[in-house]
Amino acid sequence: MNRIKELRKEKGLTQQDLAEEIYVHYRTIQRWENEHIIALDQAQLLADH
Repeated sequence: MNRIKELRKEKGLTQQDLAEEIYVHYRTIQRWENEHIIALDQAQLLADH
């Protein structure tokens, strides 16, 4: 399991929940969890969350 997915599940969030909290589309979360490259600005949003 990828670390983003692992942390999201530890917080009890769905992909949709996380997407809404950091203002991205849920498909973006899906791409991140499937090992696609994360843009630096998006990585910062995720890290700040």
